[in-house]
Amino acid sequence: MVYVVCVPLILAASWEHISINLAELTYELFGTEYVETVKVKIHANCRIRRVYFTNRIYADKDLPKAFKVNVSEESKKVKTSKTAKTDDKAPPPELAGSGDQDRITELNKQMGTPLPTSVAGHDYIRGIQSILNSIDKDPLRFWRKKVESGHVESVMDEDIRSSAIEVQGRNMQNNFITCPVDPEGSLGIRLPILNMLLKKTGEDFSFEITVIDNTNVRRQIVQTTFKKDMKAKVCVVCFPIRLSDSWERIDFNLAELTNELFGTEYVETAKIQIHANCRIRRVYFSDRLYSNEELPKDFKVNISEENEP
Repeated sequence: MVYVVCVPLILAASWEHISINLAELTYELFGTEYVETVKVKIHANCRIRRVYFTNRIYADKDLPKAFKVNVSEESKKVKTSKTAKTDDKAPPPELAGSGDQDRITELNKQMGTPLPTSVAGHDYIRGIQSILNSIDKDPLRFWRKKVESGHVESVMDEDIRSSAIEVQGRNMQNNFITCPVDPEGSLGIRLPILNMLLKKTGEDFSFEITVIDNTNVRRQIVQTTFKKDMKAKVCVVCFPIRLSDSWERIDFNLAELTNELFGTEYVETAKIQIHANCRIRRVYFSDRLYSNEELPKDFKVNISEENEP
């Protein structure tokens, strides 16, 4: 079902920068929370220079030249609509680099880039991009499954009193889920912090993250419970991880890991693969490491008790 609200808009006959806070509008107009944008339609009569989405309202001085109203006059003041409000509590950080390309690269890192069409339906709110939510109607619609003598299915977990995706199998290497579905595709996510809410359900467990660095090389980071020592190659590093048998929130700073392991700079995440044996509540990326108090209830480890970590 689609609900419609028509709001008047007054524009001058000159170029303008129109910024609309969709989260605030959704709440003010419908009394609900914004999750995602499905479609944008622009009618006659107008000329369009650029259309883009951001995780917050950026000041004119923080935008690259090509993102401003008058690209020939960088200092010209940009107008915004009355619906756009700057977050005084969280001003945008200074963008690194003096050139426009550096500024665009840094802005993309902060905002994240659009995902391929097949993955575009995932949540993106306030610097958090979710790629798996176990309580969705079809939580694995953008994931590919491989199962041999095992299973990948939705189960009800008694600890969190919620559904979870269980990846289970005798051979850990032959039972996994991977995103995106296309083996040659890429997630294209530039948010640097990977977060997973999961529980180990067997002796062995591992997951793999493929990132692309500033040399345009794909690097693979593998973490597993059955390795005792780190093994490193030019493009692949495998190191041990210790997990309990209870639900945990695991987070990784991929920017720091890429620099420490390969001596290069993180640009984006191309692929993530999660092997048996585990249960998964959610997998998401964020622009920074959020404390438990800052996260929405269903992004926490125990969603049945909001105040419990």
